[in-house]
Amino acid sequence: MGKKREIAGKAVTWTAKKLWLGLAVFLVLFAVLLSVLRYSLPYLDNKKPLLEEYINQQYGVALSIGTLKADWLQSGPSIVLEDVKLQSNAQSPIAMDIDNIDIELNFWQSLTTGQLSSKQFNLDGVALTVETTRLNSDEQSSDYPVIDALHDLFLEQLERFSLRDGVVTLLKEDTEQVIEVSELSWLNRNGQHRGAGAFRVQELASNAATFLIDLDGGKGNLRGTLYAQAEDVDISPWVSGKLQTRRPLKESRANLEAWAEVENSKISAVFTQIHDSRLTWGGQDNVTVSTGILGGSFQALPKNDHWYFRIDQLEVVSNKQRLVTDLVGRWSQDDGLLINTIKPTPVNPFLVLLPLFTDDTADDDVRDFAPTGQLATLQMKAGQAGLAVTAKLLDVSWKQHDGIPGLQQLDVDINWHNSQGAVRVQSRDAMLLTDTLLPENIGLNQLDANIYVYPLQTNGQQNWMLSYDDLILDTAVAKVTQSLRVNLSDADLSLFTTVSDMPVDSAKKLFPATLMGKNTAAYLTRALTGKGKVANTRILWHGKPGNFPFSDNTGVFQAYTSLQESAFDFSEQWPALDDMNMALAFENNGLVMKAPAAT
Repeated sequence: MGKKREIAGKAVTWTAKKLWLGLAVFLVLFAVLLSVLRYSLPYLDNKKPLLEEYINQQYGVALSIGTLKADWLQSGPSIVLEDVKLQSNAQSPIAMDIDNIDIELNFWQSLTTGQLSSKQFNLDGVALTVETTRLNSDEQSSDYPVIDALHDLFLEQLERFSLRDGVVTLLKEDTEQVIEVSELSWLNRNGQHRGAGAFRVQELASNAATFLIDLDGGKGNLRGTLYAQAEDVDISPWVSGKLQTRRPLKESRANLEAWAEVENSKISAVFTQIHDSRLTWGGQDNVTVSTGILGGSFQALPKNDHWYFRIDQLEVVSNKQRLVTDLVGRWSQDDGLLINTIKPTPVNPFLVLLPLFTDDTADDDVRDFAPTGQLATLQMKAGQAGLAVTAKLLDVSWKQHDGIPGLQQLDVDINWHNSQGAVRVQSRDAMLLTDTLLPENIGLNQLDANIYVYPLQTNGQQNWMLSYDDLILDTAVAKVTQSLRVNLSDADLSLFTTVSDMPVDSAKKLFPATLMGKNTAAYLTRALTGKGKVANTRILWHGKPGNFPFSDNTGVFQAYTSLQESAFDFSEQWPALDDMNMALAFENNGLVMKAPAAT
């Protein structure tokens, strides 16, 4: 028994000596290797071709390094790479150009944790170009080893890194979107990924918004939240690019918060809260137009390759006028954008935006008309097939102003597709407001018209045309039918109008005293007597109104009407005409009157 113990003790002693000897040898070899590594680091620049060739063979991409500097600090190796370029090719849908990569590794912590731990991993001056069509292709998305390598590096292998002065360019067919990332700090720990920084979309804003990223999981099953906040962000680049206005944009600020939920490495929901955001426009005429969004929320969810969204309580203000509306819609890459209103919206607040686009007093005139009404429904679709708009306005009314009659209770249907549209106007049992132009307002029995707007090529130039046939205006005084065609580009006008027969007493209600003179209107009202009628009224016009009376034969104006069985009392000193039949024929600025019989 004692001999066995002696043999076992010797075996343990021998094993311990061998272990200590192996450990000593390992430590010596490790120290030698570490020394070799430390002293060889400054000479790594000469080995750049080997590193570039390795990357090329491993990932099939062309990598070039301008300079490589390395040294050994107290915590581990420090490496600085300058002018690093990665070219896009068949194996890579991305290209990178990095001014400087500064790496300071924590050597001992990296050994103990099995994760590449760095006191600093800084990237400065990064220009990243991404071909999004190739990257998002389901067939090719898994065929890019360099993408997988970058995922592993920045999501798993590195504990932390930072970025300054980055520019990301997203390419899609013939368009590009540029995002500037002024700063980014990132931390990976225990399967959690946290990021914070600031970014700016070049075409949208001129200053940066902040963002936070909070994700869990691996590269294939990331989940968490993306958050961005814009405070007083100047969005003038986007507004100026979308709206060509006469008045320059003096001030713009946008305030909003946005959240995006991530599931299985894909965005599963988007939420946005819009806060007080304003746009102020000005001009040389000292007229200031203030517009903005006081509030509203946006929600979007993906389903079957579409994003379905809704906008609730969108509160819009314009020059102290306010409207609140709700919208729903959907968007997809193939079908484009579709938007619908949910409930009626007042029309008038939209009209106060006219000063942004007009270069005369037209905007003041519109405000004097004080139009009102309800936008009952609106559907807008924008996609590869172009723009299509369908809208219905109810109870549209406006006041009379500057010789133009007002109208009540007009319904309007609008259908627009690409560059042409149709407008149907209808009114029943309404009122024409004419008492500042005519002796009294006129009851409107019926108004019906189908109006068409379309482009027409003439002599190699595109002109905008407006036309309608058989407009019906049935009033308490007379019934008017009219066909019209006008070139909106040069005001060339053609029309034909017929007026139903009416009693002379009714015709007196159509004398515009403010145009023909109060004395003239009073004289004709007194002089026309009897129970006769005005008949066979027809009007023909062809030409530009500015060329009237068409002395150069570029147009023609003709009008015809007749007085039948009427009486005309000239004055107390002149005998009256009774049972008069008179034909009046106008041509341009001429008038011919024929009275074959009178007593």
